[in-house]
Amino acid sequence: MTATRELLVLGAGYAGLRCAMRLGWREPQATIIVVDPRETQCERVRLHQVAAGQNLPARPLAALCREAGIGFRRARALRIDAERRVVETDAGLLRYDRLVLALGSSTDLRTPGAADHCDRVGDEVGARTLARRLASLPTCATVLVVGGGLTGIETVTELAESWSALRFMLVTRGVLGPGLLGARGLARVRGALARLGVQVREHFDVRRVEQDRLCGADESLAFDVCVWTPGFRAPSLARDSGLRVDAANRLLVDATLRCAEHPEIYGIGDAAIPDAPLAPMLMSCRLALPMAACAADNLARERRGNALIGFVAKDAGRCISLGRDDGVLQFHHGDGRLRSAGLGGGAAAWAKERICRYTVWIIDREARASGSARGVTAALPAAAVGR
Repeated sequence: MTATRELLVLGAGYAGLRCAMRLGWREPQATIIVVDPRETQCERVRLHQVAAGQNLPARPLAALCREAGIGFRRARALRIDAERRVVETDAGLLRYDRLVLALGSSTDLRTPGAADHCDRVGDEVGARTLARRLASLPTCATVLVVGGGLTGIETVTELAESWSALRFMLVTRGVLGPGLLGARGLARVRGALARLGVQVREHFDVRRVEQDRLCGADESLAFDVCVWTPGFRAPSLARDSGLRVDAANRLLVDATLRCAEHPEIYGIGDAAIPDAPLAPMLMSCRLALPMAACAADNLARERRGNALIGFVAKDAGRCISLGRDDGVLQFHHGDGRLRSAGLGGGAAAWAKERICRYTVWIIDREARASGSARGVTAALPAAAVGR
């Protein structure tokens, strides 16, 4: 191993950026490079707002990394050669002493026809494309949002609030908000959907998607636009590179977030799943951010010869926006079991907005600390968040 470690972080989402920035001040002498094909940071928790036509401030990745004193390479990772400790990208080879896999996730489009006939809000390009399509629809056009989880609920309420002249229906295979909300929280969600004129179709098992209809076992639902949100999958990079993954392509890591076969590789965020988590490992920034901190701290501990710490996934609750001025905050026990306590209405909307702002603030705070430790004098501007 070289005296100055080369630390490569694949992915500039919430997990990748926080890990890289935290490494910047935990290991100020290391060479740290963030690799991502995008020019700007994607605020994943606000993509339903983008789909509704709202503008968010751009956060250029190159500038953010420069202020933190770390490197940025705009490239797409194609393959990991774990034996040679090299990542093949569309812009050349990058070697590493330690690798952090933080590629996030994307919308699961494996249902026949979904990739060809559905819009999505799992990435910024898809969200902006959807906004343009909705703006061009005639009055009373039908928009189906498929998926009764948090993404589907937030998406359909945001869109229905912004495009009141359109007809919206939320379609789900089972029940609305399965296992995610208590009776009070679910009642608030149903009330918001009714207020916004959103129809709810539960127990509709989509078998395939055609150009203008969802096809179930014995009936179909016609649409002008269909938005697909039933679930997410990690990219296939780890699987294609011969690393062990789960059914959703997430890298299997131990409690310290390291790959057992290649302990020089760490996995965090949506792209990884650790052994025996206390709470369910739902893909979310709520888990991505603490996983990033744990991985960065373990990399620093490893360098110093200290014992590594285990990551424990805890679940205090979930906050769901129901448009700009309404929401539901559902409290949970640490192991994910629902509690009866919660908030709704404007108080929950306020809490959700603060949570979204926190995801940007914590990365900027780590970036400032990194820049200071690495002798970068320029200061990052205060995080500006649209509403």
